[in-house]
Amino acid sequence: PPGPSSLGWDRGTCFESCMQLLDMISTDLGGDPSRIYALGESMGGGGVWALAGKNPERFAAIAPCAGHLNCDAEKTGQKDLVMKNLLSKPIWVFHSADDQVAPVEESEKAVEELTQLGSNVKFTRYTDAGHACWDIAFNDEALYNWLLEQHLP
Repeated sequence: PPGPSSLGWDRGTCFESCMQLLDMISTDLGGDPSRIYALGESMGGGGVWALAGKNPERFAAIAPCAGHLNCDAEKTGQKDLVMKNLLSKPIWVFHSADDQVAPVEESEKAVEELTQLGSNVKFTRYTDAGHACWDIAFNDEALYNWLLEQHLP
């Protein structure tokens, strides 16, 4: 669910609301709990990082697009925990070099840090897709094929 941009994902009710929604959908609609994936764009991309970083056992894989991992984690002092929780998580990050809203350097920094810690994170860096790079990323069949290869034990 969208939330007020002034709150971020680790403050207010955005985080709790999203997890409650996931619980409700899982209970009401069923599905394979070992194949829950989180995709998000912009602030939602930051939410994907935050949700999986705090609940890695819930998600088989994540694909944040034009969203920052470190934004809320650094503000709340939980960056080390989030990074540790994401190390073994399949992650495919998407961002564009010409993003004027969320600088690509934030995604590059997160990918570099995770890689240095041993993660096998994937990173697609577009050159001219702007902030709305999800129009390309989330319409790429390769992403969905990759997601279907991922599952929790």
